[in-house]
Amino acid sequence: MLNLKQYDHDEINDLEGHILELYKKITSSTYLKDVQISELVEETMDKLHKQLDPLSIVDQAFMIMNGLLSLSVKFTTYTSFERRFHLFLTILGDRIIGLLDNHFSNLKMEEKQAITEVLVLLFIRYLDLGETVWYNLLPKWLVKNEHEPWVKPYYQYFQKMHQEQNGPFQLTIITSLLALICQDGVGSLTYLKLYKQRLTANDLYHHFSLLNTRREWDTMQRWFELFTASWNHSIGNLQPFYTKLIKHNKSSFHFTDRLTKWINYPTLQSYMELSSSVENNERELLFEKVKESFNNQLSYPTIQKLFIEIILYEKKWDEAIYYFLNQEHNPFQLSVEKQQLLEKLEKHLPERTIPIYHQFIVRLVEKKTRSHYSDAVQYMKKLKRLYETLNQTERFHEYTAIFKQTYKTYRALIQEMKTIDE
Repeated sequence: MLNLKQYDHDEINDLEGHILELYKKITSSTYLKDVQISELVEETMDKLHKQLDPLSIVDQAFMIMNGLLSLSVKFTTYTSFERRFHLFLTILGDRIIGLLDNHFSNLKMEEKQAITEVLVLLFIRYLDLGETVWYNLLPKWLVKNEHEPWVKPYYQYFQKMHQEQNGPFQLTIITSLLALICQDGVGSLTYLKLYKQRLTANDLYHHFSLLNTRREWDTMQRWFELFTASWNHSIGNLQPFYTKLIKHNKSSFHFTDRLTKWINYPTLQSYMELSSSVENNERELLFEKVKESFNNQLSYPTIQKLFIEIILYEKKWDEAIYYFLNQEHNPFQLSVEKQQLLEKLEKHLPERTIPIYHQFIVRLVEKKTRSHYSDAVQYMKKLKRLYETLNQTERFHEYTAIFKQTYKTYRALIQEMKTIDE
């Protein structure tokens, strides 16, 4: 297909047989796990690696990928097995791009042009199928070749084709990327604005990758400001570029703007990225603002869980103590995160953890069931260990004596308390 090698009759038959065999496996009625599809890719790569020339591997891989898609169109099976085709072709395509990356410096200009021509041809051929593997491979290859003189004619070609075909989505994205490669930022944005409401952050990954490579921080900032509102501040796989923008101090985003975006879509991972990107004084402010934002939402389990995780991440032990004393009303069946936080408090602030367990015990006992008594005694055992750590064993005995007297009519509780010293 790249016309870099002539194949004899036996080689063509062998390749066609392999394509047909792959097609049958992918469209089999038997359920295929992702790992099985990955194994098919490895088998294909092992077969291709028998070729000595990397370009022959690329050439035949493209022939296999084209053959599979061609059969899926001919027999109308692409939609029925789209997940399988997409996964197989994506993995194989990424392996081929990796191979080209490894040998990129050894490729001649005409070889690069030949590869580009094939990718463009296949992208156009299957444009009606929507987001095929070529929509993934072509932009990676174009960005890799951004400095080649033959890129600009492709931009002109895509402009003409875009006009003739009334700009389908995938064609618009590639045309916009070519515009950006050719330093036509205005043209690039003009194309993107045609689908501004449909665009997601992931659609612009290669655009931002190019801007990042060129260190065009101001342009990156403007693009984030332009698009993030329509993305509801969800920046998907553009997060590394956003974080890098902040770390390079090239962004004039205000701290409150970044915080607002996080609060709209809060996750621990994005908090950690945001927290690690700001100065120490802003990090303190960040936590205080998060606490303020969550203050009236702690009754929601997901918010509560996230807040506990942030406390653990930031090691805010004083805040943890305040939370348990004032916000935790159900000390039974504590989440894993809360148990982890209590363990940290026992280690770092054992004396100040004691009042938490005192409070937990009272709340459990007042439930007046045997199971809650048992849970209360478990906390008494924790108390005992804390008092022993602080060399205050006598205080613990005084506490249990007073406790037994206070709840002397709770026979089941008194019975459970006999297990404390076991």
